[in-house]
Amino acid sequence: MFRSLDKKMKIILLSVIVLYVILSSMLVFRTMENRSSEMQRQLSLQYTGQQHKNAQLFMKWMEEMAAIDFGQFAISNQPSFHIPYIYTVIGKPSRTQYWVRKAMKKLFSSRPDGLPGDEDNGSLSSWYIWSALGMYPFCPGTPEYVMGSPLFRKVTIQLENGKELVIEAVNNGAKNAYWDKLSVNGESWHKVSISHDQLAAGAKLQFHMVDAPAGSVTLSNSLSYLMKNEAAYEPV
Repeated sequence: MFRSLDKKMKIILLSVIVLYVILSSMLVFRTMENRSSEMQRQLSLQYTGQQHKNAQLFMKWMEEMAAIDFGQFAISNQPSFHIPYIYTVIGKPSRTQYWVRKAMKKLFSSRPDGLPGDEDNGSLSSWYIWSALGMYPFCPGTPEYVMGSPLFRKVTIQLENGKELVIEAVNNGAKNAYWDKLSVNGESWHKVSISHDQLAAGAKLQFHMVDAPAGSVTLSNSLSYLMKNEAAYEPV
């Protein structure tokens, strides 16, 4: 039907469609603003002083969480930073690899609005950098890093002691978010974490990336390795 229309009618029809989309979007945003304003008004009636400020902050956080549509993984709030890495801690590193790579792809960009929330003194950028390197300092006070999904094919970091930390991801790509083999300094590495001292002394980590989940993790007991023992990664 569309092909049978002449050029002028096609232009008119497309203009109407575009106008409809714009007006619909404006209506949606206006509705969201009205709901937010009404909620803010209700909050001001129920709370005063510091309670009101706390409620406003909570509402802002909820709006940011709803905007990214990642369920309870509200990365705009710092206490949620560790959530995708919990999978590795409990013995499911492939799920960490999936969600970390998805978050980096969907929630971050180089655009002016390329952060999924307030930067808060560099916290969101720090999460992205750690995740892009393929690891994350999961537990505060524990000098240990949990493995994730490296974003780059190769990264070289010059350490202050003159040594180098080299992270290489062989066969890396947009579809290859998982790894089935890991070596440290040329030797097979069967753990899903590495200590700070090992990295600070200079090291070369080499991930072998694949396009599907691979391997399994056997925990020495029911506790996380960060709490008591370490987990071993066993290639299939």
